[in-house]
Amino acid sequence: MQIGKYHIFVDLGHGIGNACLQASYTLGCKSNGIELVDARFYASEAFRRCFAKVAAEKKNDPNWNHTAGPVDLKHGRLEDPAFREWLTSADRVFVNNYNDVFGSRSACKSGVTIDSRIAALFAEMKPGSVLATMHPIADLLKRDQDEVLELREKYGMDTPSPDLASFFKCEKIELGPANETVSWSQSGGNTETIWVWKYTRLEQPSGSKNNNNNNNNNNGKGIFLCSYKDCEHARAAAPIPAAIIEDSGLRLRQCKCNYAAISTRGRKNRKPSRRYAGFDCS
Repeated sequence: MQIGKYHIFVDLGHGIGNACLQASYTLGCKSNGIELVDARFYASEAFRRCFAKVAAEKKNDPNWNHTAGPVDLKHGRLEDPAFREWLTSADRVFVNNYNDVFGSRSACKSGVTIDSRIAALFAEMKPGSVLATMHPIADLLKRDQDEVLELREKYGMDTPSPDLASFFKCEKIELGPANETVSWSQSGGNTETIWVWKYTRLEQPSGSKNNNNNNNNNNGKGIFLCSYKDCEHARAAAPIPAAIIEDSGLRLRQCKCNYAAISTRGRKNRKPSRRYAGFDCS
């Protein structure tokens, strides 16, 4: 993630706060975290106070050369409007959603998953921000800029500017066997490969005109183009804001055509399904 002291790190679902504390005390950056589970949050606050006490005692020690960044841990929900600006001010984001724990199993009564909240927050972060996850946010951040451009070219759709296609690029990174890589398996025999999905927020035009001559001003927030071949918005190359605010909170938007691809490359005979799967419409 290339974190420096000038970055703002946030752990979404920070647990006992170890990632936030490590980032702050070893890299010197500002660290934020948010946690819903009571016991985990209270444990994280205890750890934070302990670290702060040790740092205060060591500040005059000539052998102590750590300058820790501030640590701010919150107790609450991602969709709470009170936290939106605070969360989107970060530019280095970590999410331990291993085994798809923030996917369909996390959907609340509104049907919106935690993954959808995370993807929408990422769409509102500044260009250059990085989101690292332990499981792909597959149905939501399904197609990055290169894949959208590839599909639009395949279906003969004009793209006025490549930057409009999507607000992110994605890279899959291999870390190694679980028992050599992650703390929860280091004493076990799990040799399953651990992967990280790195999403990078791209620079996009702050305003543009689509083929219907309607102005689009995204105010620096993520936008995308639909890539479904039969969609009128896709054919018009009409930029769509990636995030939408509803009564239940912020979530990722889908195109008005309401189509979403079931899969990426490799299942060419499958037809699109009318189900919500983020913003992809191919």
